[in-house]
Amino acid sequence: MLRIFTILLTIFILMNGGETLGQRFMLNKIYFEGMILTNQKEINTTGLETFPGLVNDSLYFIRSIDGGKDYELVKAASKTKDGWKGLEKLNEELNSPYFEGPFSVDKNSGVFYFTRSGYNKKKIYRQNGKQKDSVIVHLEIFEWNSAKKTKSKKVNLPVDNYSFCDPAVSPNGEYMVFSSDVAGGFGKRDLYMVRRDGENWVGMVNLGKEINSGENDGFPFFASNEILIYASNREGGIGGFDLYFATFENGIWSKPVLLPKPVNSPYDDLGFIVSSNGYEGYLASNRPGGKGEDDIYKWTSAQPLWQERVEEKRLVEKEVDIDVFVFEKLTLLPFPGAEVKITPLNITVQDIHLDDPSVNIMNVDTSGSMYLKWNNIPDEKTTITILTDDKGRKNIKLYSGQYYKIEVNCDICEPEIIFYKPAIHGSQLNLALQPVTSEEEESEDKKDIVEMDKSVTSGAVFVMENIYYLYDSDKIINKGENDLDILAVKMEENQDIVVLLEAHTDSRGSDLYNLDLSMRRANTAKNYLIRKGIEEERIRTKGLGESRLRNHCKNGVICTEEDHRFNRRTEVIVLPEE
Repeated sequence: MLRIFTILLTIFILMNGGETLGQRFMLNKIYFEGMILTNQKEINTTGLETFPGLVNDSLYFIRSIDGGKDYELVKAASKTKDGWKGLEKLNEELNSPYFEGPFSVDKNSGVFYFTRSGYNKKKIYRQNGKQKDSVIVHLEIFEWNSAKKTKSKKVNLPVDNYSFCDPAVSPNGEYMVFSSDVAGGFGKRDLYMVRRDGENWVGMVNLGKEINSGENDGFPFFASNEILIYASNREGGIGGFDLYFATFENGIWSKPVLLPKPVNSPYDDLGFIVSSNGYEGYLASNRPGGKGEDDIYKWTSAQPLWQERVEEKRLVEKEVDIDVFVFEKLTLLPFPGAEVKITPLNITVQDIHLDDPSVNIMNVDTSGSMYLKWNNIPDEKTTITILTDDKGRKNIKLYSGQYYKIEVNCDICEPEIIFYKPAIHGSQLNLALQPVTSEEEESEDKKDIVEMDKSVTSGAVFVMENIYYLYDSDKIINKGENDLDILAVKMEENQDIVVLLEAHTDSRGSDLYNLDLSMRRANTAKNYLIRKGIEEERIRTKGLGESRLRNHCKNGVICTEEDHRFNRRTEVIVLPEE
């Protein structure tokens, strides 16, 4: 029988040289030093040309009309070996009698998102109620579908009566970052993010005090789904508005890094964008030597300015202690007498190609480890075999920096193989095994659960701890659907009950991100029940994030994966009849 083993692959990231950004990216500062900036003289004027953007390899930008204070979105007409020249006017859906500003395009749908001054009279306010006082006009974000040629319309955001501008859509189309003066921020203008939910943008979250400052933060650009470049006039910069680089990983924003010269100068520098090849792009600046207020510059580099590091970390190998613990996946009880075979492998991370047909991604867990199905096991060396003691444990010595294949066998469990590399200081190797269960036993287990939940009364609380989600996602892993199926059956049998689904996360990630994630997970469970035939009005949802942890694993506390999993659950509360 062909056996396809499950392999656990942990990718270790190298951060040598340059400046590290988050956990995965490195800024190549040496390549900034050799960067060439070229003023786009054929399209720049004595007025203002700023906020460039590339759409299908064409250059769009914002310019002042006749050098005044009104602005429009235009397209460069043609490209030459020296740059761009000529202008092409855009349709009235993108330009109006009002102010048009920074924009972004969703590459997946062709939808333009752009800044426009609010022209609805309800959006115009006079200070102190006096007719002669200055008028405050709110900026708003509009959208226009270039593929369907629809009318441009205002984007509905979760908050109203404030200014929203400078939209930036992530390459995958799932997130939009923008700038706003919403009350309660950290400065005059802060960056916020919303998440796409069908046709709507929901879950507005401030990007936090690391990204935002006490001044103005805006003009964002997604260089990738994980990389954001934006401008800020905070203290500590080179001068004026400076450009900063930040990464978004595992729901957390990294501390921003000030981009070096010549990208930044003692003057205003903003609107930084990168072309698809990574070696060139554009920015806007009012630095000396230009033609007008803000000019557009093209930048070129001999090498990418940053990179994702996926090569393995070359550590000096040394012997380290590894505490092997083998236990049952469901009960967490130890497996005594389990046979563990340990084999050093002739393999590095560079040898692993995820597009290889013999390697299939199965899942990504909360530690960042990747689960794969692998048909062909790599070359092996000498195998060591150990047996766990009566507590399911065994201490062994392995070499840090070496990859191992770990194979576990016992009489009453499914065989398991993982791909493992010890940390430089040693660690505990936890091996969770799935017991072999007959169909009859599995049927009895399900029957017991149904019998346990048979009495459904107002105020009852059931904890569904077997609902698991992919890491940093609201996608339910198949096994979690069993509990929801049982709940659907009980709700079918009791047509009068209404339930509240309360989703909880563990403490990893920011508080705001976990709050949004828990709400998404609660809604995923709700949608599953609706697909099972339960009426939507009988299901309420609430996301509580990490606000109700059930153990000691709060922020900053090192815990095992099992401890964190104990906090991740969905509680079902039967609500009283209305």
